[in-house]
Amino acid sequence: MTLDTSNALKRQWHLIAGMLLIALMVIVTALPVLANQDQVSRKLETWRPQLTKLEDALKQPDLSDAGLAKIKTQLETIRGQALELKNQVVPALKNLEQQYSQLGPKPDNGSESAEIAAKRSALDERLGNLRGLVKQLDVFSVRTSQIAHTTSELQRTRFTKRVLTANRSVLNPRLWIDGAVQFEAFWQRIARTVNVWLDSVSLILDWKTGAILAAAALVALFFSVFLRRRLVRWLGPNLSNPVPSHLERQWRAVRGPLVNCFSALVTFYIIGHAINLAGFLSLRVERLYIEIVYAVMAYVLIRSLTSGILAPDKPLWRLPNLSDSTARTLKRYIDLMGLIFALDMVFTYVSSALFMPVQFTQVQSAVSSIALVVVATLALIKVSYESHDDQEGTIMPGPGQFLWAGKAKGILWLIILATGISLLTGHLALGLLLSKQLIATSVLVVIIYMLHCLMDEILTTGLAQGWVLGNLLRKTLKLSDASVTRIALLGGTIFDFILVFIGLPLIVSLWALTWVDLNSWVSKIFFGFQIGGVTISLSVVFIAASAFLGVLVLTRLLTSWLDTRVLSRTQMNRGVRDSIKTAMGYSGFIVAALFAVSFTGLDFSKVAIVAGALSVGIGFGLQSVVNNFVSGLILLVERPIKVGDWIVVSGGEGYVKNIKVRSTEIETFDRATVIVPNSSLISEPVQNWTHSDTIGRVKILVGVSYGSDPRQVEEILVNCARDNDDVLGDPAPWVVFSDFGASSLDFELRAYLRDVDRVVRVSSSLRFEIFDALKAAGIEIPFPQRDINIRNINRLEDNLQSKKNAE
Repeated sequence: MTLDTSNALKRQWHLIAGMLLIALMVIVTALPVLANQDQVSRKLETWRPQLTKLEDALKQPDLSDAGLAKIKTQLETIRGQALELKNQVVPALKNLEQQYSQLGPKPDNGSESAEIAAKRSALDERLGNLRGLVKQLDVFSVRTSQIAHTTSELQRTRFTKRVLTANRSVLNPRLWIDGAVQFEAFWQRIARTVNVWLDSVSLILDWKTGAILAAAALVALFFSVFLRRRLVRWLGPNLSNPVPSHLERQWRAVRGPLVNCFSALVTFYIIGHAINLAGFLSLRVERLYIEIVYAVMAYVLIRSLTSGILAPDKPLWRLPNLSDSTARTLKRYIDLMGLIFALDMVFTYVSSALFMPVQFTQVQSAVSSIALVVVATLALIKVSYESHDDQEGTIMPGPGQFLWAGKAKGILWLIILATGISLLTGHLALGLLLSKQLIATSVLVVIIYMLHCLMDEILTTGLAQGWVLGNLLRKTLKLSDASVTRIALLGGTIFDFILVFIGLPLIVSLWALTWVDLNSWVSKIFFGFQIGGVTISLSVVFIAASAFLGVLVLTRLLTSWLDTRVLSRTQMNRGVRDSIKTAMGYSGFIVAALFAVSFTGLDFSKVAIVAGALSVGIGFGLQSVVNNFVSGLILLVERPIKVGDWIVVSGGEGYVKNIKVRSTEIETFDRATVIVPNSSLISEPVQNWTHSDTIGRVKILVGVSYGSDPRQVEEILVNCARDNDDVLGDPAPWVVFSDFGASSLDFELRAYLRDVDRVVRVSSSLRFEIFDALKAAGIEIPFPQRDINIRNINRLEDNLQSKKNAE
């Protein structure tokens, strides 16, 4: 009785300890979940009134375009934070669901232990809370998207109304009269603003401030002149080269804008930072300074591009096929358009900051549009009517010739015509939009094209033999020229895809979208969008692909190191080494695939469904493929044949060149390639001359006349075999007296060779030696019986013909 009571107490204590341990595990598991839950709840409580406030702001009739853009930015910020919170909650939810699934289904009769029941109850509560949070975040994201859609619709409506609203035509004199009246007021407001700023500056200007500004000016001068020259010298190319390569020409055209824009940006940053430290920048002056920086950077970019591409003073470095006079004139026109574009940016901001009336902004739009249209028309006329016989410089053929620009002239003429019609019909905003976007879009397209040409030249030239990267791929990774070419093609294709993926949205954003819309699109594409119930994230796909390629490259390097540093120093033959390398390659591929799948977070339950469907297909249509794949693995493990073996199969004979997943390549002695399925090498007989070693036997048939001494013939044959360096001494060569032939005594020389691959060469060499030895010994080698019969027939025919002639 006492023993039973003691056992019962032990069971109770064990039950209590188990329940406490389960409770502790649930608490530890739930701690991050609770933290996420509290964080999400606080965020939702903070965002709800913000969304309500933004919805009320959209209903205000006096909401400005800047206010709309600000609302759109706030909405995208909230949407991004909600997506981030959901990404934090979903892994915790999946972890709890996995724990719950390990408990199994709940019994219908309720016969479940107290520990399991307690854990199931705790997990049910946590799962319910997290699922509720995920649904709240989904509903909140839908509401945010709806408000953002309303904001975008309102922006597009206002933009369309502003652009398509007709005002005064440029042919209307009142447009210019009213603008001239406001022009005087414009300069008065500028003078008043500048005087106010100078008065504020004079109050705080002292010798220390002056010293700071002077030092900043010197540093800015250093960066704008000295550093630029050093960068040009460091980055190259050497402009004194009389015959520049295509890569050098492309790099010069890209290097110029990079160096000039970088130098100008650093200069403006130093000057602006010094003025700000001196306390000279008010809010309005700071904004004006930023607009001036934008305008100057745009002009520097356009001017640098024209200098690098057209190269009016360096015809050997010029990319398009233009004469020197046309290149100089075209550069002036494009630089002038860039200057007009930059000045319009500054005047647009100044007129907006000074609250100039609409009459002034209309005249400003008309002047800028007319100037851009006139200069663009002159540039197109110059290019269209160029005399191609007047080629003053030597043009080097090659990439980057801008041949597509000739086909794009029609589009440019169409935009210029649309701009002119807009100005004549009074749609001044539309005319300014078309003329300015023509410049911006052309610059962006040229930059994308230049980057494409540069990367193409880098991959083509950099991966060629003699260059560092090309030698690395060929020597270290053991890649052939064809493989390197395919890598260059793949790299160029990927880079072009990236350029299109980045450049196309940028071009569209110039005409129809805002940067907030573009940022929203990019965020959805890179960080997740749903198709049905599947979430697709290009960032995850990119990381998984990078991990896959990284592991493959690492495997290739490890295999190359193992082959050159370890296997090459062992006594293994080539076939065994190749089998080890192939097995490592397969293993690396599997590991790389597992890495990629682990990064994507693929649900293996769905993979199991797909695998089940594939098993049916394998049973019907893919049976032979799987059979060959398994046979290839057997060939690698058992190694009945190896790379380099001389084998004979039903399809022919030759050397094994490569054992692939599905088939094996055999190179015949005629340099033809026979593709044999791996299953045939397993299920059918295969003759392998070099399976265990390279020793092989050669047989030489020799016939001598009946008057010869057989022992002498045997001695001659054995001596000839022993004198050959390729014949083994052990086992020793021997002679078989095989038959008494119709016209000869038939012998057979049998000898073993060190390398069976030399059997044809050794057989021929032995026949030459035997013939010379028999001839020297006076032993006659008779004609074969077939040749004797043919000679007798010919002799009889000759006799009969002679008799006929005599008669």
